[in-house]
Amino acid sequence: MSFLDFGAIRFKSNSITNVFSYNGGMLLDFDSFNDVSSYKSLVETLSMLLYEDDRQSFRSDNYFLGLPSALSVQFDARLNDNIYVNASWIQPVRFFTHSVMRSPQIVLAPRYESRFIDCALPISLLDYHRILVGLSARFSFVSIGTHNLLNLIGLGDSYGLDLYVSLRYHLLKGRCNVQHDACWASDFR
Repeated sequence: MSFLDFGAIRFKSNSITNVFSYNGGMLLDFDSFNDVSSYKSLVETLSMLLYEDDRQSFRSDNYFLGLPSALSVQFDARLNDNIYVNASWIQPVRFFTHSVMRSPQIVLAPRYESRFIDCALPISLLDYHRILVGLSARFSFVSIGTHNLLNLIGLGDSYGLDLYVSLRYHLLKGRCNVQHDACWASDFR
């Protein structure tokens, strides 16, 4: 069990907080936005159109935002020499009023592992209602995978798509000559 991303960030420079609240009916003149060249000029233009004052919506030049904190519970079991299964549950936790919220998810990930080949098929329940099926494979030093296999092959709901590839180079230390489970760096020859 672990906590993920506990904390917050205070944005002090190049930041601005504006609040817009308008209940009346109004047609916006889109020509008013022709000279908008930055976020600041957009906010000032909106404030001028809604309140007839370009600073009326301004509240602060800094703000405080909580990280996407979560409680994570993981379980990993070895079923036989090369077959493993992982179960994970990630539940968002809000510690601050203004926070980035992550999606809750439950994951079941069976996998095969050997020295030169790995393969995993994670099945995720995202937001407790969307099912995602992923696939990852490693062949020696090359890994390839996706978190959303169904979209990759055209059977998904088009909420998103990802594909990742990694090349890894690691130095071999040699063989451990000690007959127990753990080896110290000096045990390698």
